[in-house]
Amino acid sequence: MVFKTLHWYISRELLRIFFLTASVLTSLLAFGGTFKEITKRGIDISQLAAIMTNLMPAMLAYTIPIAALFAAVLVYWRLSTDNELTACRASGISFVAIVMPALFLGVVMASTDLLFVNYVVPVFLQRTERAIFSDSGSLLVNQIGRQESFEIGKYILYANSATQLPSPDPDTSIIRLEGMAGFSRSKDGKPDKIGIARRADITIHDAHDEGTQLSARFDDGSALNLKTVQKMSGSLDSQFFDNGIFTLPSLLKSKPKFANLKTLRDYQVDPSLFPPVNEIIEKIKTALYYQRIGERLFEQWKAAATTTTRQGTRPSSPPPVIFSVSGYSTGGIDEIRLYAQDATIDAGQPAPHRETTTASPRVRQGAFHDEEPDASASQRMTYRSLPGGPPVRVDQYSRGTLRSTFTCDQVAVELSTLKFPSTSLGVALQLSGNVKQTNHTLRTVAIVVGPTTLSNIVLPDSIIASAAPGTDKDAKLQYVSQALSNPADSPLYKMGDEARKRQEKLQQTIHSELHSRASFAVACLTLVLLGAALGILMRGRNPLAVFVIGFVPAIILVLLITAGRQVTEGNARNMTTGICLIWAGNAIIVAFIGVVYSKLLRH
Repeated sequence: MVFKTLHWYISRELLRIFFLTASVLTSLLAFGGTFKEITKRGIDISQLAAIMTNLMPAMLAYTIPIAALFAAVLVYWRLSTDNELTACRASGISFVAIVMPALFLGVVMASTDLLFVNYVVPVFLQRTERAIFSDSGSLLVNQIGRQESFEIGKYILYANSATQLPSPDPDTSIIRLEGMAGFSRSKDGKPDKIGIARRADITIHDAHDEGTQLSARFDDGSALNLKTVQKMSGSLDSQFFDNGIFTLPSLLKSKPKFANLKTLRDYQVDPSLFPPVNEIIEKIKTALYYQRIGERLFEQWKAAATTTTRQGTRPSSPPPVIFSVSGYSTGGIDEIRLYAQDATIDAGQPAPHRETTTASPRVRQGAFHDEEPDASASQRMTYRSLPGGPPVRVDQYSRGTLRSTFTCDQVAVELSTLKFPSTSLGVALQLSGNVKQTNHTLRTVAIVVGPTTLSNIVLPDSIIASAAPGTDKDAKLQYVSQALSNPADSPLYKMGDEARKRQEKLQQTIHSELHSRASFAVACLTLVLLGAALGILMRGRNPLAVFVIGFVPAIILVLLITAGRQVTEGNARNMTTGICLIWAGNAIIVAFIGVVYSKLLRH
């Protein structure tokens, strides 16, 4: 009965001071987390309340160890200073029984903290991010109203005024910008394109787990490419945000330290689930798709260009490679037949960017699209004429009738604009070298024309079916090794090497995160036991001085965990050293606890 009363008395005091300290520290940290949003973005009271409500449970995980340490120091210092511990010892109560409430508090707080950092913190941090971006419309209006720029993703927007328009969809916000000007930044952070418009309507869709989506419509807009210092052709309408829609990805989704325990385990088993790794793997998959298409086209042409006889294999007059045209083009062309005497695969030669293309006779405009060639286009198929032989011939048919013929020295199958899995779009034939055209409908003689690109071409179904890559997990993980089997100077190898580095970095970060979370949770127990011992040992002294002395090991522990994380994530060879550093802080505190408790037991 005595032990029950004593333990309840000490536990009640520990919990009272713990909850009071945790509440104050959590509120301060949550307010500090919103200070930038208050000063920079000008959020209102309702937004501040929503953000702080979601931040407080997340910040609680980081205040639990400090609050538990402070509670143990203060309670046991007061019990020792008021001679209550002396009375307990005189009554025959052992020192172990006296510190049992602290041990119980430490175990409970360690378990709670481990649960928070693994499951609660990720959920509420993601809710905080969504709360910030869900009302991006108001933030945009507020910042533009103060004549400030609005930054979102790689875009910086300016405007004379901003007005929020009524939206028929409650999950979207429509912002009208008058006198809009903006620029986008390349991967190195430098401005690459500038756009201006008399008016711009920005639609912000409700934030979701994968990020925030924005779309734009511009009136009287134009753009300037800063790389070429030339005005870009075409309309600015629906082009400023990556062909009409720009997705601002979730920052938390791309950082393993904000993922819960289950997600981290899934990333360990299948790294392709991690967005940055999946992004580069998808590029490799598309590049391998291009590569296979080039190989299949070459194999098809080679099989048709040779004939097997008793004397062996000899060249023959190759039949045409037949392409169809997506839909029914402006010029009425629905089929293209290509005849050539020679064909090669140009490895490591991305197809050059074309500002305009002729597509029977459709013209593609280029407005605010990427000027650089697609890095994933690692191969292309090229048909050529042999010296002294007939030129490459491209016949265009409409409903079985020959409409026109092109002759040239070379035709390249352009695959850089192919968007997997939309295999029926984006393929083009680039004609170059003495290009001539004959219109059979008008019965005109051959007319010399410049380099021409026939677009909107559809690959043969047999090529598509045999070249399509797999989509299961094992196939995705094999893409990296397939890319690394290419020459070291090829784009595919570079992408494979980048994917390999991202996977290694991910595994290092996951190990670092799991060990640091566990070490931080165990610190709740070790710090409570240390606080109780210091409180008893330093009886009669200023409690704040005792807390400061106990706070020094806590600082050392946090520094060692931080240093261990950096070492673990910095180099795979130093992973063991980094993990040892992560746990070194707790080891030091346990050793210190052993020294202090042995001294207390002797006295």
